[in-house]
Amino acid sequence: MKRALFFGLTTLDIQYYSDEFPEANVKVKTDPPEFFVGGPATNAAVAYAALNGEANLLAAIGESPFRSLFIDDFRSTGVSCLDLLKDQQVQPVLATVITSSGGQRTIFTHNPRKLAVSFDEKKLFDEHRPELLMLDGFYPEVAGRLAKEAKSRQIPVVFDGGSWKPHLPELLPFVDVPFAPMISIRPIAELPKLFLRFLINFQLPIRPSPGEQIQFW
Repeated sequence: MKRALFFGLTTLDIQYYSDEFPEANVKVKTDPPEFFVGGPATNAAVAYAALNGEANLLAAIGESPFRSLFIDDFRSTGVSCLDLLKDQQVQPVLATVITSSGGQRTIFTHNPRKLAVSFDEKKLFDEHRPELLMLDGFYPEVAGRLAKEAKSRQIPVVFDGGSWKPHLPELLPFVDVPFAPMISIRPIAELPKLFLRFLINFQLPIRPSPGEQIQFW
């Protein structure tokens, strides 16, 4: 398989399992939570490594009491992590996930802070020689630079975003293979026209909301 570079959000997911979601002002005792490393690009890197692909993940983790959980997870899944915030004290992006016995889940999380880092994308591409770049739309100040560099080298850019983000009109022109699950979150009428045209030009499936029949344009 091709050497791939993944960039985007990396989270620490704290997973609780409960028979039902608690009512207000109720304390629920569960089994001890499980800890997972997550995030769209991160999950893609793990899946790619599981398929015997060479997965290099450019992430923003930094130094914190949770760092060993990230490093151990990447080591066990065969993902090579390149930390943009190495040696910087930062709080990682946390997500608390509550899953009911029926499989329904509720997630509490927060958006990452803006990345203020100095790095050389040309050197990065020269050293790791990726044949594929995958982005999830987070950290636009870095994602745009990576996409432009990949495009200049004729390296395919894959985009898989979970929700519409204001900077996507600037990023999408550099994308070769888009996945768009964010369509299921917002009604078609509310989608920015640029993104709709983008989907239509590529004859991509559009799902207005969960459970409805997939429509094509």
